[in-house]
Amino acid sequence: MTSDTESSGLFARLKKTRTSLAGGLAGLFGGGRVHFDDGVYDDLEDQLLMADLGVEASTVVVSALRERVRTTRIDSSESLKEALIDELSSILTPAERPL
Repeated sequence: MTSDTESSGLFARLKKTRTSLAGGLAGLFGGGRVHFDDGVYDDLEDQLLMADLGVEASTVVVSALRERVRTTRIDSSESLKEALIDELSSILTPAERPL
């Protein structure tokens, strides 16, 4: 069993990661961008890595987003954000377990 101190430390670290990721992604998805260049994908991959998604999962997500942008003609930051949510959900849903 974990102590309250250990639990609060974990939650504080998770909150810090969430805040950092949210801020980094807000910068990427702001401005209603119409063209997504390699720099955007590199920055997105960096943000995912900093959020501890892992190298393999980050690469898979960014590659899937690149393909999705190319094939479905995603042309706005909001659409890219929705596609990112879909990709992350597709990775997390199979691993979901009830408590």
